[in-house]
Parts: sequence; structure tokens; C-alpha cells
Amino acid sequence: MSTPASPFTDPALVSGPLYASAGRLARRTGALHRARVSGRHAGQVIADLAAEAVPQPGASALVADIGCGRGTTTRMLTQRLPAAAVVGVDISPAMLASARHRLPAESRAALARADFHHLPLADASCDVVVAAFCLYHSPAPGRVISEITRCLRRGGTAILVTKSADSYRELDHLMAASGLDPHALSRPSLYQAAHSGNLPALVSTRLRVKRVIHHAHRFTFANLAHAAEYLATSPKYALPAEVAADPAGLAAVLREHLPDHPVTAASTVTYLVVTRHADDAATSARHRKRYHYAAVRERAEQNYLWLASLGGPMRLPRLLAVEGQHLVFEHVSGRHAQPGDLVGLASHLGAAHASAHITELHLAGLSEPFRTRSGHQIPGFLGARLAAVARELGSGSVPGPAFTAGQAALLLRDACDGPAAFYKDANPRNFLITPAGPVSVDFDELTLAPFGYDLAKLVVTLAMTRGPLPARQITSAIDAYNTAASRHRPTGALTWGRLMSFAEIHHILTARFLGRAGYRHSWDTLRPGRPG
Repeated sequence: MSTPASPFTDPALVSGPLYASAGRLARRTGALHRARVSGRHAGQVIADLAAEAVPQPGASALVADIGCGRGTTTRMLTQRLPAAAVVGVDISPAMLASARHRLPAESRAALARADFHHLPLADASCDVVVAAFCLYHSPAPGRVISEITRCLRRGGTAILVTKSADSYRELDHLMAASGLDPHALSRPSLYQAAHSGNLPALVSTRLRVKRVIHHAHRFTFANLAHAAEYLATSPKYALPAEVAADPAGLAAVLREHLPDHPVTAASTVTYLVVTRHADDAATSARHRKRYHYAAVRERAEQNYLWLASLGGPMRLPRLLAVEGQHLVFEHVSGRHAQPGDLVGLASHLGAAHASAHITELHLAGLSEPFRTRSGHQIPGFLGARLAAVARELGSGSVPGPAFTAGQAALLLRDACDGPAAFYKDANPRNFLITPAGPVSVDFDELTLAPFGYDLAKLVVTLAMTRGPLPARQITSAIDAYNTAASRHRPTGALTWGRLMSFAEIHHILTARFLGRAGYRHSWDTLRPGRPG
């Protein structure tokens, strides 16, 4: 099971019919502006925030408007900061042509066509970067934020603007009630990739969040015809072909099923003011991890961004930059996990797993890959595990396995009947213990997993690294895990037997690393007996 992708993150739609001409966006914006009864114009708010960010009157400042569209905000920025160099960037030639036409003849603003994943701006060149109502068009908005970070000078400001995921929800009810799109209420939000709820977490991995501003907007469409002007521009709904782009025809069909009266709707517009601080450049405060393959580096980056977007109890180092084959993180001072940390880490994992389940993984089925709201695909629990277990047991190199290949496969398949958490290779090296609590590091591996599976990995690898763990300590860890998880998900407690079964799977998969990576002891010599 997976979260359906939003049409707003479909590259074919974004580079094709959605913005192939300026007309659709003009009709959409026009219908909304006529319906708005409260909420300040976003362009005015952005211009005010930009003016606060640059020295008056903005001489020598470089201001970039990413995803500039028809140039409304670009024009306001040039008017508010007449001495600044303003550049608008968009991937759509039609949008740029409209922006050029709408800019004053005397404007010094430049326009550039580019994909916002690869901005045509020099490193540390911009004083202000604006990205308004565009980040949700990326299936990986963290990559765009990385580009914005790269372009910002030290101390520069980014103004990022998005909408709440439930924006215009009233119109979903209207479409469902009319019968034109019975599934309107279950369709993904157009803004799900980067919305008011998850954008602060996405941004905070790279930039310092100074302000988060939420403005409530209220709309009243005069009648169904007015609402249809907006609805006909939305890619969200599955409309009959004959009315999909015909506001008058759509209004006529709506009137056949619904009373013709004013239609109200609401949206929250969220502004993030974020900065790039000078200490982000300090070599002593950076940790660089090199990847031999771009696909592996990108996978690790997306794993990190998904975990960061959950906004739960996990503490992660800030991702400062993506530089070629490197991920560059802030340096975190701490030590790797030791046996005495087991109970605290169990509580940490229980809270993290339950928070992820409540936030998003309640939609996942363990036996198959899961596509997140942002479009990131997390492999299913079975995936390569069945083959890996069979391969390791077939090699004869696993000392004292507790399961045959058939028994292990049955255990793995049975585990898929439960609720989904995640596995992030919880070995001692992947935690840094700090005075403020544990910090999770290394994001190369991420899959779906049953509750408790990652804790079992920590138990096995702590023992392989440090020697036998007392059974009572493991019991205390199980209790701590269940207590933390129950604050979010009160059923299905982890048991000793289930944890030990998962531990045997980890023994099969980890035995080949014995003698490497700090693993000095074999699990088959360390198995604890069930406490009395």
C-alpha cells in the first residue's frame, strides 16, 4: 500500500499541461482572488519580509524568485527593492513570457529558465531567495532546499511559502457530493510534498528557521459558476472529459446535482523565514560522507529527508549541503552506544516507530513497498530479506542458527500481518549519545519493518560488539519500548519471544560481519535465557 502521488509532483504534468500556457494559472488565481474575503495578498507579505532581510534600500543585493510563475511576486520585489538585482526563475517558457510582459518596461529584473533542482545561480551569491507556492511541485523538495542553501550567502535569508495540506477541503466535499468525483475526499492533497505541517522539518535540516507565520485565508465563491472557474483548473479531480476544462459545462453539471448557492472554502498560507548562518561553513563543524554511486547517495538523502519530515522524537544532525558524491552534515559531538544505553535507546526507538506509524506508516502494508506523501519509496519488509536469509543459511557460514530457511521465511511472512514501523539499522555505531539525548546517524538503509525489529538489531549488535547482555536488561528495554510506543499506539505490545525471534533473523544476516565493524562476539554464544 502507498500514499498516492499528487498530480502537482508529476513531472509530465508540471512541465506539460499545467504550465504550458499562462492561461490556466491566470484563471485559477483570478477565481481565487475574486473569492477571497480575508487574508493578505501573499506577494505583499513576501515583499515586506524581503525588505526586512536586506539593507535599505537594497543596493547590491541579489534577490532570486524561484518558481516565479507569471511574475506577480517578482514585480512586487522589484517595486519594493528598486536598487536590488532581482532574478525570476521558472521552468515554463510560457510563465516566463507572461512574467516579462507583466514587469514594468523600466524593470531591471532578469528572468531565467531552469529546473529548481539545478538553479543557475552561483554558490553563496544570493542575499534573499524566495520560493513561493512551488516546493510542493517537487517529489523531493529537500533537493530544492539544498539548492537554495547552496545559493544563499552566509547570513542570507530564504522566504519559503506554502499552503496547508487541507487547503480548499470544502471543495473536495462539493465534488464528492455532486457525484462528479466520488473519490474526491480520498485524493491526496495537491500540497502534500511540502505543506504547512512538514515544511519546517524539511527546512530545519539545512537552514535555521527564524519565523513561521500562518495566515488564514477565507473564500466565498458567489455561486457554482464562480466555483467552477476554479475547479476546472485543478488537476486534483477525476472529471469527465467533456467538462474537465470547461467551467461553464462544469457549472451546468454541478447545478443538476446541487443547489446553486455561495460556496465557502479556506486555506492556510504559511511563510517560513530561514537563514543560512556563517557557522555552516566551518570545516570543524562538518561531517562529510562520501558515496561511490550517485544513486546510493540520493537514496540516503531521501531516507534522511523522510525521517526529518516526520517531525517526531528522532534527533538528526542537520544536513548542510549535498556536494557531488558527498552528504555534508553538521558535526555532532557524542559517543557511540554502549550496553548501558540500551533501555534509553529502546524508549527512543519505541517513540520514533510509533510516531512514524501514526504520522504516515499506518497506511503501509509491510509486505510491499510504500510510497510516502513526498513520493519517496520505502522498500517493504520482505523485499530482499527472504533471499538474503536463504542465501546466508545456504552458505553454511552462520554459526548455530536457530531457524531453518523455511522457518525463517515463515516468521518473516507472519510478521507482515502486523502494523508497520521502520528499520534503520539500529546498531551501536548509528547512534551518538549526547547530553541532550541520542542522535541518529547514517541513513543508508531504511525499510519498512514490524514494531520491535529494529530494537532486536540493537540488542544483537550491542552483544556482538560488547559481549553478553543480561536478560533483565533486555526485559527492561522491552518494557521501555512498549511504554514509549503506547503513547502513540496503545496495542500490540512487543514480547520477549517476538524480540528473540527477530534477533535470530539479525544473527543470520549479520554473522558474516563477525570480525569486522567491531563485531567480536557471535550471537549464538550470547543468547540470553528467558528471565524467570
